[in-house]
Amino acid sequence: MSAIRNHPIISAVVGLFLPALVTTGFQMIEPLFMRFIIDHVLLDRDLDAPTRLTRLNLAGGLFVVVIVLSNLVNLTKDYRQRLLNVKVMLSSAKIGSSRTK
Repeated sequence: MSAIRNHPIISAVVGLFLPALVTTGFQMIEPLFMRFIIDHVLLDRDLDAPTRLTRLNLAGGLFVVVIVLSNLVNLTKDYRQRLLNVKVMLSSAKIGSSRTK
């Protein structure tokens, strides 16, 4: 088990797993905002105009925050994936050059 913790490529792969899960979760939440806005704000006949506008602004603002967070996590995941790709390529080059000697 300690060999897995000490191996840099395996720890990097595990480090990519969490941001990928968070990004997927944010992407699954986005359609729920649209459903909430349509069902509980726009089509709710019991709401007066100021309450409807307040709910629409709150839901829209939270929706924008979720989209920005999703993109930031996705950016982090992509950056870490590029670093992992470079590590794998460099370790493959080291292994290949040591075998040819």
